[in-house]
Amino acid sequence: MKKVFNLVKNFSQHCAGFRKSAFTKPSRGTSEARDEFQSTKMLNFRCWNERCHLMRGAAFTLAEVLITLGIIGVVAALTLPTLIQNYKKQTLVNQLKKVVNTIENAAQMAVADDGVSSFKDTKLLSALTNLYLCKAHGVSSSCNSGYLTVLNNYFKIIDIKGSTSSIYHDLDGNSLLPSGQTLVLTDGSELFISTSNSTHNYINVDINGEQNGPNIFGYDFFRFILLSDTGKLSDADYDWNANSPECNNIQESDYLENECFYRKIVSDGWKMNY
Repeated sequence: MKKVFNLVKNFSQHCAGFRKSAFTKPSRGTSEARDEFQSTKMLNFRCWNERCHLMRGAAFTLAEVLITLGIIGVVAALTLPTLIQNYKKQTLVNQLKKVVNTIENAAQMAVADDGVSSFKDTKLLSALTNLYLCKAHGVSSSCNSGYLTVLNNYFKIIDIKGSTSSIYHDLDGNSLLPSGQTLVLTDGSELFISTSNSTHNYINVDINGEQNGPNIFGYDFFRFILLSDTGKLSDADYDWNANSPECNNIQESDYLENECFYRKIVSDGWKMNY
């Protein structure tokens, strides 16, 4: 732009001698004045024509514009899918974090409400156990324990249902069928309550509901162990071992190989880098 400005400035200086009076037609009878007028007019026109040509040369041609747009289109085609995929992953991570906080906060509140030192001594843990025994196994004594009232004190439940159809898959495309009873929460998440014992309580979590995708283990579907002593969540692979959850005994570099997705996400700073 500076170069173009200097060229225009030079033309302006070259043509500066042509004053406005040079364009005023002289009076009759002065042939020298008429000749000077015509000469000045032609020279002035040439100056302006060259200036216009200079300005036209400084603009982009249609071909240059099309090439630039083409390059922008190629770059967008290469980067947009990755950006969209990263956005979707981060949305799932945020939903996962919210569900984890919901469960762990409920456990901590139950410990405080019951005035006990361990989650295993709370009414909430008993309610989760009774839900599974009543709905999955028809144990009548569990059905009459008032567990629904307790559960509603800690979770915003809109529905309770049985095991879902086999709509979940692992990363290799194999079908998964979560077991247990399902608490459907108002935020759309679903908690599959499975068996429990004095050490581990099993919860499958669909962070955005089975009606929403992708329904893939490690993306929007996770398996957790709710530790009875602390009320904290620890993930496990799909073939968990009740006595020694595999994810507790492996190196960080092996999290993905062993399907310890929750630990992988947390170790990467709450990012889904897979």
